Amino acid sequence: MVKARHFATIGIEDVFAESPPDPRHHFPKSYLLQEDRHPIPNENDDTANSFVTSEILGVLKERPEDFVVREISKVSRMLEIFGKEFEEANDERKRELQVADLVELGDTRLHGSNSTATTTPWNTDPKESAAKDATSNTAESAESKEDGEKNGQANATATKMVTDAVDTEETRKKPMLSHMETIEAVLGQVLEAQDKIYSESQVKKLVEELQSLHNKALEKIEQLANNPESPSKSEDSPQKEQENVVVLPAVPANFAHLEGSEGPLTTLDRGDFHKALRLAFPMLKATTISSDNDDKKKGQIHVEMDDLFHELIPFLDKPLEDLPKLYRFQKIGCVIDDSNDYSNDSNNNDGNHKNRKRKRDGRQNDRSNNNGRKKTNNGTNPILRLKPTLTKDERRPIHRMLQLKNRAMHTETLSEYPRDEDGDNNNDNKTAAIVVYWDERAKKRARQKYQRSKQQKTGQQQPQQPQSTNIYCVLKKREKEHLTALNIVCKEIKCRTGDVGLAGIKDMKAVTYQFCTIRNCRPGKLRRAANALQGKGIHIGTIREVPASVFLNNGDLQGNNFEITLRKLRRIRVVFANSANGSNSNGNNRVVEEQVPCEKLHIQQMFERVSRSGFVNFFGEQRVGTPGETSQVGVRTFDVGRAMLQGDFDKMIELVMTGRAAGYRGTNNPAEAKVRKVWKDSGGDPAATLKAFPKGENLPRERALMKGLHRYGKGDPLAAIQCIPFNQRKFWINAYQSLVWNFMASARLRKYGATSAAIGDLFLEDDAAGIFDVHVVDSTNVSSVSMRQVVLPLPGYGVQYPTNDIGTLYQEFLQKDKIGFEKKGPDEGTAKGSYRRLIVKAGNMRLATVEDGEDTALASSVKICFDLPSGSYATMLLREMMLTTVARD
Repeated sequence: MVKARHFATIGIEDVFAESPPDPRHHFPKSYLLQEDRHPIPNENDDTANSFVTSEILGVLKERPEDFVVREISKVSRMLEIFGKEFEEANDERKRELQVADLVELGDTRLHGSNSTATTTPWNTDPKESAAKDATSNTAESAESKEDGEKNGQANATATKMVTDAVDTEETRKKPMLSHMETIEAVLGQVLEAQDKIYSESQVKKLVEELQSLHNKALEKIEQLANNPESPSKSEDSPQKEQENVVVLPAVPANFAHLEGSEGPLTTLDRGDFHKALRLAFPMLKATTISSDNDDKKKGQIHVEMDDLFHELIPFLDKPLEDLPKLYRFQKIGCVIDDSNDYSNDSNNNDGNHKNRKRKRDGRQNDRSNNNGRKKTNNGTNPILRLKPTLTKDERRPIHRMLQLKNRAMHTETLSEYPRDEDGDNNNDNKTAAIVVYWDERAKKRARQKYQRSKQQKTGQQQPQQPQSTNIYCVLKKREKEHLTALNIVCKEIKCRTGDVGLAGIKDMKAVTYQFCTIRNCRPGKLRRAANALQGKGIHIGTIREVPASVFLNNGDLQGNNFEITLRKLRRIRVVFANSANGSNSNGNNRVVEEQVPCEKLHIQQMFERVSRSGFVNFFGEQRVGTPGETSQVGVRTFDVGRAMLQGDFDKMIELVMTGRAAGYRGTNNPAEAKVRKVWKDSGGDPAATLKAFPKGENLPRERALMKGLHRYGKGDPLAAIQCIPFNQRKFWINAYQSLVWNFMASARLRKYGATSAAIGDLFLEDDAAGIFDVHVVDSTNVSSVSMRQVVLPLPGYGVQYPTNDIGTLYQEFLQKDKIGFEKKGPDEGTAKGSYRRLIVKAGNMRLATVEDGEDTALASSVKICFDLPSGSYATMLLREMMLTTVARD
């Protein structure tokens, strides 16, 4: 018997877009399972004691080259990248550009021993690009040296721009208002415009109220520090809350001819007023009333105490001294100005990895010799001194709190820091402290804003900066799991996983080509990394510079092109034994399966059937998980997703670390088994488990999960889960949604058939702009809706369900699993949902058969080529064509 896996999986029943061509066909469960007592066709006819079914058996993925996948990019992306070159190209050339393939795009030099790929800038004219090809090899040979020189020059220039003060004659003469002067001037002009009768006492009263409220905020910190059990969030009565709010009049967009202490200032805008308010009173927050039933209140500014960081108070040694500095740091934001205040180590702006190493070494030296705040962070970053009694595990939630309050904030721990700023500096009077600083992206945005502001103020033309670009390339991998390949690429080019954009997750046991975008990477650096990656089963080529706006996200593709080879093709002959000796103990007829050669004609008929009617758009095993009992196959992807949607994150971690059953379909890796055993034997100790991980890229999800658990502790499982890349976290949730969809699709086709839409179905209808809207099939439109328009929802808080019996089945299924999709829940515990077509058709289908020996009527192998839309599974097309619904080993 040929070992053949079926293509059906959990939730998929014997339903098809078109019935099998042989009217005598019985699905395997009809004649193999004794509890299904279907009558034998022509049972009394001795010549009919056997028949050949329509089912085709074959071996898929005998080798990775039998399953080749190439992404098909969206037309809009091609126009964005190639411009006129794509727009004016013929259909054949457009196809070449749209389909990811290293060879077809002319990128063969990358794989030679002494050559590299050609880079075509996104804004280069094709004719100019062709003219430059002749000199590309010479230019390439000198690129490495030039890159280093340009990096050094660019970094020096950028550093000088950031750190130098604006020292022009015009700037020195320009008057500046203090924060309080700005507030008083703006309020005075607003009140004068509103009442016509204006007095300085009104302004002073409002400023005094703001100062009083600010003092109350400081007193609140002292109160919470002295009484840790009191709630950090305000629980005052509505009347008390009203007393703690200062109402300022609505501020128009612009002001003119305001005077400061140094003379007239031409213009201030509303942003200047809010900035002054933040900096003069950092312990307060202001909210503009955008809409209200009372038009008089619209635009008013309500100022109240800010309690954003009050949760930190129980952990701080000197909250009254350190917390106001943190509030001020947050209110200022990451700003580069003429005085270079709060520049937050602005010299850390070069991208050279050697310089980054020197900076890391410098920070380590600072930590080892903490002689004061200025030496550590130039006196600009707030330092939060922690209570000496806090352990390392108790400090982790503090880092987490700060990062959740503002994603651009990064933190570091100083193991020994003076408890008193001007006190004794001996070891007995030291404690751990946390330094807060802005990340590199925030600094980059601040530098860009500063340079624009500098140019506007001086009126001088600044040196034109090179246009920010990303890298667009094709990534080929062979027999590599998606996340493993991603980690290998990031490690080689020294970037974060978030800097690499991919449009989809591709099969592991296959050869796949996919488009890839990379941030913060120069072409020369990527070429050098590409040569090193070849020995790891990964090839990168067709490298182009594209606008920074071009960055791929999950699902950002039109579809996929498949080249699939099926080997050892056979059909099934069913033999019935009618005699008494041929019956089993239950008195039922004994059934024997025999494998017989497969005819070309039959393959052609089944192929044309799928070409004509399409196939049921089920989710494949790659998404849902392996069918079978949990005790036999272990944890499936939908098991993990179900635990996440139930909000049981501890269970989710346990499931991920348990994994699939040992020995099931190649999961017999001793190193991986050791990791899971250590996890189980240690009672879920992340530190012990991390030590058991083998070197390399094995178990990337489990490794990231353990690192997160070790950092944040078992008390915050959600934080640990968020250390896994976002797309992978969503993949588990999508797996559960896919499981539900499969069950509902089977029920829909079993109840209403696959020939026409049914009342209560949902269907998609696109308008002239190509925007799809979901509608319900009713008696007025049922005859005009085709099956290819019918959709079923993937459950979530943002979808509607069918209004027929299938909608009821959705609710019952979710209630049974105790899952409700809440819009306000964390991303790891909910989903918006979407819609998926019930029946789809493949495009560009081609078939080629290989003859079986001397008999030209038989086929031993077949190669099928076709295109599928994004999200559809090639294995489900094969299921429709081959009618395989059970596994035979």
